[in-house]
Amino acid sequence: MHQQPPQDPDKPDLPDQDLNHLRRSLIGAAAGAALPVLAGFYFVYQFSAYTATLPPDSAVCGTPLVLPFCLFFFVAPVMALIGGVIAALLP
Repeated sequence: MHQQPPQDPDKPDLPDQDLNHLRRSLIGAAAGAALPVLAGFYFVYQFSAYTATLPPDSAVCGTPLVLPFCLFFFVAPVMALIGGVIAALLP
C-alpha cells in the first residue's frame, strides 16, 4: 500500500496561487477603502473644529456628521469591494 507523505502542520491548506489572490484582494480592498475613510475622518475633524469655536452651552446641529457616517458605513465598504475585485482580477 502506498502511504501519503506526512504533511507539515505549519503549511497552510491554500495553494500559493490562492494566497496571492487573497493577498492582492486584501491590499486592493484596503486601498479602495482608504480614501473614503480618510475623508470621513477629515470631515469629523472639521466638525469638531467648528464646534470648538462656538460659545459654551450653545446648540449644535449634527447634520454635518451624516456625510462622514455615510462614508464610513456605505461608501468605504463598496469601494473596498470594488478595489478588492479589481486587484484580484489583475494579472
